[in-house]
Amino acid sequence: MTTDIRALTHLEAAVWDLGPFLPEGSTDARAGLVTLLDDADALCLTIEVRRGTIADIDAPALAALMGLVAEVGDCVGRAASYVELDHSTDTGDEARGALVALVQERATAISNRILFVDLEWAALADTRARELLASPELGFCAHHLETARAARPYLLSEPEERILAEKQVSSSSAWARLYDETLGVLTVELGAGPVPFELGFTQLQSADRIARKQAAEAITA
Repeated sequence: MTTDIRALTHLEAAVWDLGPFLPEGSTDARAGLVTLLDDADALCLTIEVRRGTIADIDAPALAALMGLVAEVGDCVGRAASYVELDHSTDTGDEARGALVALVQERATAISNRILFVDLEWAALADTRARELLASPELGFCAHHLETARAARPYLLSEPEERILAEKQVSSSSAWARLYDETLGVLTVELGAGPVPFELGFTQLQSADRIARKQAAEAITA
């Protein structure tokens, strides 16, 4: 029995509650996002005090530092999750796209401010790193720290890493957003009328051979 693709269009009416990503009490999405990013920037000030000291840090101090790094990640991650999910509901909306760009640019700048933490940690001698990782205080971030050290052969200097991160905003990230925005407005003729391209593309994975054939013909038409 062939699936009626239009029976799936009720998904277009689904609405996500993205409010939990924003600060409590937020009534304006843009203002809430800016607050999250401002909070992350403020945390960076405390983290930056540790620049140049990681080589001599002890386990409790490193745990406190990584706790601050995690808080920065939480703020930036919530802002990024909000704009990406919001944008996916209407990729043709310029206002949503502008919010994605705003968050990506500020998130990159924030990440670059604390980039030195991972670089200085990766530069530690193996013996010292193992001693620190054996401390129970670092259990919550041990996987991250181990992963950072595993990347040592591929790390560049801090200025070079900063440049690569900044270029990504206007290169791969920008192209990915353009791809989403382009596909978001495309439709294909499937069945009795046009349906969103993504919906037609989904039918290529249908268990129904006829449905797959119809979708393939519509997409390549």
